[in-house]
Amino acid sequence: MWDKKTAKEVIRNLLPARIANFVEMQVELHSRPSKGQRYSQETKAFALSLYHISGKAYRFLSKFFHLPSKSSLLKWVSGLPTKTGIVDEAFKTIETKVKTMSEANRMCTLSLDEISIKTHLHYDSAKDEVIGLEDDGDTKGDLVANSALVFMACGIQENWKQPLAYYLVNGSCDSQKVKKKLFELLDKLDSIGLNVVAVISDLGSNFQKFINGLGITAIKPWFLHNGRKIFYLYHPPHIIKAIRNNIINYQFHFDGKIASWKDIEALYANDSKLSIRLCPKLTDKHMHPNGFQEMKVKYAT
Repeated sequence: MWDKKTAKEVIRNLLPARIANFVEMQVELHSRPSKGQRYSQETKAFALSLYHISGKAYRFLSKFFHLPSKSSLLKWVSGLPTKTGIVDEAFKTIETKVKTMSEANRMCTLSLDEISIKTHLHYDSAKDEVIGLEDDGDTKGDLVANSALVFMACGIQENWKQPLAYYLVNGSCDSQKVKKKLFELLDKLDSIGLNVVAVISDLGSNFQKFINGLGITAIKPWFLHNGRKIFYLYHPPHIIKAIRNNIINYQFHFDGKIASWKDIEALYANDSKLSIRLCPKLTDKHMHPNGFQEMKVKYAT
């Protein structure tokens, strides 16, 4: 009868290295209790790739092999090294999935947005650096960051999304820097086989300046990258909120008629008095939103 050491030697002689490692891992885990199982980085990377290809297939194979649970994979991904600038780990993760995609499913959009963050400084002893200052991935500034510029790729035909990079800024990011970072990411996405067909942002003033620099107009809503047209779109929820804000402050004149917020207020005033309402979901928050409520899309739609 063979012992475990002899069996391992036979497996390594018969099978490719990666498959042999997987079989050895299964043998080792089989003798351990479920709560005492530990997985190597290689196994976690393989499991994550398999889960990306098909969650259903992953759950099926988990019945026959010892594989990390979904929660374990999420915990591992959240612990991957993160830094300002382009996150290489994110591209490695998505590149695995791209290899299994059809041509149509490789079509995606690249979204960019600025989000407010709490101002806070933190000393990272492992890296011997202060976190929380302006940081564009290449150089750090002297000001404390109060917002972050985030880039994310989203599938069009297939439902997937992946954050790709973020930058810490104070105030608004310079339009020239936004342009530089955007084209860097477009090149990276091209290199792994994704087809970016549109870039999406909100209506912020810094993005307006950046858009003008690309030569985007109502007549020509696209720019060229590596000989391909990439369309520029405004984020639809922001457009809806902008329309609501404008109709509150101004009247719309069209075809000799006028659209006014006063008409909507009159509807709400009369309807709110009825026992059986025509617009039961319309509330005072929709009619007179405060600063925080103005940011919620549901009060505009």
